[in-house]
Amino acid sequence: MHLTSPHHAEVRTLCQGVVAFIFIVSDTASHLHSFVTSTMFFRAPQPSLSDDETYEYRRRRPRRRRRHRPHQYDYKSHRHQSPSSTCGKLLLVTALVCLLIYEIVVLHGPIPKRSKLSTRPSQSPTTTTTTAKEQQNNRFAELAARARAIEEAAAARDRDALKRQKERIAAAFSQPELDAQPDPNDIGPPAERLAAAFSQPKFDVRPDPNDIRPPAEKLAAEKEAAAQLRSHPGLGENFWEWHQKSRKGGKIRCREPHQRLCGMTYKFVRKYRVRTLYDADCGRTSPWMRDVLVKITREIWGFRYICANPNASTRKSLNGLPYVTYTTDKWWRAGFPPDVDLVFAWDVLAHTAYGRVWGFFVNIKKANVKYVLVDNYPGILNDPSPERFYLNLRKHPFRFPAAKEVVQNVTEPGETANRQLLFYETTMLPDNLR
Repeated sequence: MHLTSPHHAEVRTLCQGVVAFIFIVSDTASHLHSFVTSTMFFRAPQPSLSDDETYEYRRRRPRRRRRHRPHQYDYKSHRHQSPSSTCGKLLLVTALVCLLIYEIVVLHGPIPKRSKLSTRPSQSPTTTTTTAKEQQNNRFAELAARARAIEEAAAARDRDALKRQKERIAAAFSQPELDAQPDPNDIGPPAERLAAAFSQPKFDVRPDPNDIRPPAEKLAAEKEAAAQLRSHPGLGENFWEWHQKSRKGGKIRCREPHQRLCGMTYKFVRKYRVRTLYDADCGRTSPWMRDVLVKITREIWGFRYICANPNASTRKSLNGLPYVTYTTDKWWRAGFPPDVDLVFAWDVLAHTAYGRVWGFFVNIKKANVKYVLVDNYPGILNDPSPERFYLNLRKHPFRFPAAKEVVQNVTEPGETANRQLLFYETTMLPDNLR
């Protein structure tokens, strides 16, 4: 049946009317029961008193203050529900439930019953399962085809890359070395010629055509020159051999009482990767400098140490170190050699005249030295006397700026004045050094 048919409309209107009638009857009965039970006819009889007795009764009766107590039950505001009211409400709920069932079942159709599954195998599910299996197989076949295509493309790219790499290697080996001159009589393959060119020593001693010495003397001179070249790490020594002998890490072991001075010198040389160290007066540092040199040559390849103004004890203490070079040139006359990274002056400038101290830093800037490490006496005013024993570069007449790094408490045993080390970059020195 359709929802808008006249039969269903009449039934719905009738049900709604019945519900309204029941509601009105139950509500009217409830109100009537409350009115009847609250009238004076059903109250308890009161004794009749005269006016004087009523006054005396009210005067003597103690007045009680009424308080609102929400936790107690209010008997006066309570309505006793009559049986007719309760029955009317039950009828109202029953009518509403019937109307709801009519709306659901009759108008919207009955609830479909659950059909039992047949035990006999049907043909349609088998056909559906077979179709799903075929689709799954087709999907797997498509995925396998894509995987094979990706693998083939990757293999093709690898083959092309390997081919290009082989071509680059062949082109590199086919080119002659720039330094080696090709032999016109050599008919070997290019790879053999290139290997022969690389096998030649880089630091060979070329013979002088004007030399008329016997061959034996020439050979001895060539061997001595090669030995001198090999004695300087970084010039003739193989880096791999030096790397196998080198030992990195660990703390330096210095002799007493120069442990702090020795350790800080090693720290500056290692921190700033100094390859060439110029000692302005190695005779004053020879008691502890050997420990620094032995440690630093195992960590920096190509390190050189130039010892200026050496004495007999200095040569004895530094004996056996092939990377040490001695010079007797005075730095205030000849200046400093080229390619010097760090100039170290310990206990030198404090005993030198002001003019030579100024010339010391002028020569450093002329030789393009990177760093300078000198000792200093803070808190002392400079004395122009040449017989002084202290020098403060931060005071007049030098007034040098603050150093890049400062090391305190390097005072030698027996000294009373405080001593420190100042580490400068040559770019930080005053501009009026000319």
